[in-house]
Amino acid sequence: MKDLITPLKDEKQNNMLHFVGKQAKRKRLEDVSGVALKMQRELLWFKGTIPPSYKERKNGDGLTPEELFTKEHKQLVMEGEKWMKDTASQCMVVAALIATIVFAAAFTVPGGYNQDNGIPIFHSKATFMVFVVADAISLFASSASILMFLSILISRYAQRDFLESLPKKLMLGLATLFLSIVTMTIAFSVSFFVLYHKG
Repeated sequence: MKDLITPLKDEKQNNMLHFVGKQAKRKRLEDVSGVALKMQRELLWFKGTIPPSYKERKNGDGLTPEELFTKEHKQLVMEGEKWMKDTASQCMVVAALIATIVFAAAFTVPGGYNQDNGIPIFHSKATFMVFVVADAISLFASSASILMFLSILISRYAQRDFLESLPKKLMLGLATLFLSIVTMTIAFSVSFFVLYHKG
């Protein structure tokens, strides 16, 4: 069936790949959140349907399927860049706040320090060690998240970057941000337990 449809052309000499290169209807992209991820979906659809023999064939306007795809998706690329930068900026603020909080918490440990030797009062409790580890993981994860979001902000936003590079950076940045939030919450809970647990 595919072999029967592939060689067909319309009155403007558009082959099957030229039609794939046109922007999808809004309804097909409604289930994807975020403009950059919509662009990724479009690229995956386009790259997945390219028969090699049709890559360089030009239509009546003198455009190859890839050139038509670029022309049709220029606005989506610009919207995707804006969405990606806005998302990265907002997440970077959250990651910076978390890094600030857990950095300060590392030096103002629950219970304070022994005035005679400078060692934390609860240093021998297992829960205190859980606090230290969770706080350290949160600091490193939020720092990694900041670096991921910074790399998104300084990306070049070429059309092909929306296929793998930018979505991977976004997912890694969000994963490390989520990890830092979870470990910060654990550190907070454990510090409460250390301070207010009787016995």
